[in-house]
Amino acid sequence: MKRYVFLAVIASFLLSCTKEVTISVDGQAQYELSASKVMLSIKVVSTAPGNQWSYDLGGAGWLTEAGTDTDRLRVNVAANESESPRDATITLYAGPAGSSVFTTVSVHQKGADVDPFITVPASVDLGVEASTVEVEVTSNLASWEAEVIEGSDWLSCSSAPGKLVLTADANPTEIDRTARIRIYAPSKEAAIVFKDLVAVQQARVIEYDPVYLSETVTSNCYIITHRGEYSFDATVRGNGLATKGLSAPAPLAPSGARLVWQTVKGMVSNLRYADGKISFEASRAPGSAVIAATGADGQIIWSWHIWHPSAPIEELRNATGSMMMNMNLGALDCTEDKISSHGMLYQWGRKDPFPYSPVAHDGSIYTLPITVYDIYGSQVSIRSTDRFSSKDNNLAFSIANPDVCMSNNNHASTTRDWLLPAESSVALWGNPDGNARSTGGAYVNAGAKSFYDPCPPGWRVPSMKEFVHFTQSGGYTWATGDTATGLQFSDLGGPANVAVVDYNSDGKYTLDDYLSGWWLWLDKSAGVKSYFPSATRYDGGYAMLMGSMVGLWGNYWTNTASDDTITGGASALAFSLKDYNLNYQITISPVSNGSRADGYSVRCIKE
Repeated sequence: MKRYVFLAVIASFLLSCTKEVTISVDGQAQYELSASKVMLSIKVVSTAPGNQWSYDLGGAGWLTEAGTDTDRLRVNVAANESESPRDATITLYAGPAGSSVFTTVSVHQKGADVDPFITVPASVDLGVEASTVEVEVTSNLASWEAEVIEGSDWLSCSSAPGKLVLTADANPTEIDRTARIRIYAPSKEAAIVFKDLVAVQQARVIEYDPVYLSETVTSNCYIITHRGEYSFDATVRGNGLATKGLSAPAPLAPSGARLVWQTVKGMVSNLRYADGKISFEASRAPGSAVIAATGADGQIIWSWHIWHPSAPIEELRNATGSMMMNMNLGALDCTEDKISSHGMLYQWGRKDPFPYSPVAHDGSIYTLPITVYDIYGSQVSIRSTDRFSSKDNNLAFSIANPDVCMSNNNHASTTRDWLLPAESSVALWGNPDGNARSTGGAYVNAGAKSFYDPCPPGWRVPSMKEFVHFTQSGGYTWATGDTATGLQFSDLGGPANVAVVDYNSDGKYTLDDYLSGWWLWLDKSAGVKSYFPSATRYDGGYAMLMGSMVGLWGNYWTNTASDDTITGGASALAFSLKDYNLNYQITISPVSNGSRADGYSVRCIKE
């Protein structure tokens, strides 16, 4: 019996010695993980004696042991903060590490979900002179490209590995200028993300010789073009000349000078009077200012408009043969649909400008003027005379108070002039008989520049005949039809004679051609056109307190006093898009009759 037990033990021993040793995992042998931090729990099955097993994490630093049990390995997997995926292999051994019996577990972790990005500086300074500047560009996309979207007339760009190369021309101006570069990734055509970089080029400091504005002729308005020292003759009223109905004015004898107002703080500084001249320093800032000569008592005896436009003054040929200014008097430029094109406003016959309204082109009638400042930068109020009194409605008061708009409300029943009937003069702007016509009906008198004319040297207020060709009849016309599909002007003789420019060249006249004003043909046969903005019109009764439909009405003075039966009118170019109730009322009249107390725009012509 013992012999049989012994043999059974021997057989069992021999069987255990010959059984195959294995190791495996009970579950996944491959793991697909997100980029987030996780812990793997791997169940291990081994036939090694005593169920002994070991492991190797393969040197992956982002895998760390979290603990082991008899049949389980727990592994911490760190979060993947890179966009790139990563892989590791965990090896499990039956017995000690390095044993010949083993199995593996593969781990694949996705890259982090990072939004595509481009990184560039917000801005870069290019200096003043011609330069080439490299700007570092980083992106998590494989490629990028760039283009100059603003300022390409003086700046170009190219690329180098990881760099944007900017090449700039020298800045010839006294004004800082900027360009905008847009960087697209992976390309402009297939952009997933883009970033803008602003390149700034500093103004050039130019030393100018002092400018004597009255070198060749005097005027009530002087144009300046740059920073520097200016002076003008302060002893002459306007051009100092006699015109029909006006004797030559007496010379002035000032005792001092002062700034009445300026549209930009610091535009005028170091203002002084000496030896018959007013001198001042101008900043680079475009705008308008009114400078006055004062008498011994400190009261204003005359004043001048200093005008610094931001765009060049140009001459445009009119069909009448005259040369017309390309922008409104006192405007900064002639850009359509921009308030900067409005310019100053003038009561008929007065030389002094009044600031335009800053409100949007929404038809507002509450047209208080833009803010203006004194020489110290404090706000100045543009005033108006008492609506219920006429005591100040005289020429002397207007000259002594160039910042006061004259209301005619108290005497509107007897005259439409800002002057009382006893002082009213049809000769103030040099054309008292401008309504005179030849046998054929043409206006024969264009007038001459008077010493009250508000235009700069070499320019004057236009006559009626500068505008009459805007309509076939030379008078009032209106448009009918659909504002979207096409308008027809009542007497303009068809498309060949329409003064309104088909701005978008679609062969019809719609609201797409109206840009808070009309582009009008000055000489259609020669292809000469000009933009006439619908600037503010101040109402003569309310003076500076109320106007008319900003962006919807345009009114332009001529030098011609009207022969209307109610005295005090004057002729003007006028057009409208809507009436006071905002109903469409599309009209043009080159000989509209306006109240001389109203404030209208002026478009000067060459003398």
